[in-house]
Amino acid sequence: MPDVRLFVSDDTDLPLLREALGGLSADAYGQVFVETDVEQRDELRRPPGVAVTWLVRDPDADDPRPAGSLAAVVAGAWASEWMIGSASPSRRIFVWVGPSVRATVQALIEEQGCPCRRDQHVEHGPTQRRDDHS
Repeated sequence: MPDVRLFVSDDTDLPLLREALGGLSADAYGQVFVETDVEQRDELRRPPGVAVTWLVRDPDADDPRPAGSLAAVVAGAWASEWMIGSASPSRRIFVWVGPSVRATVQALIEEQGCPCRRDQHVEHGPTQRRDDHS
């Protein structure tokens, strides 16, 4: 089974995200979630097996949640689907989290728990690589 990749970011991390996507092999498979304030979206070059979902914040919402909250919730839902149901212990999930949303994503993990088996994935981002959430 191929490895699966998840990328979680907001638009302030687009240069780092582009760099991470540029390093993928042509047969890579996965999902990118980018939270943004604007409807205009930049094209992200990526392999055909990697989908991109742009999450547009509501500019009129009176929302006290920090930037990255929307991306964190959507990525958590994605992870719940992909990480729990995997029947193959050889499938690895690689998670790239942009620096601007890392604290928000980490808070969600601490609040709700990681939906995966710890031996199933490697979490990493532009400045760190960890084998678990501790």
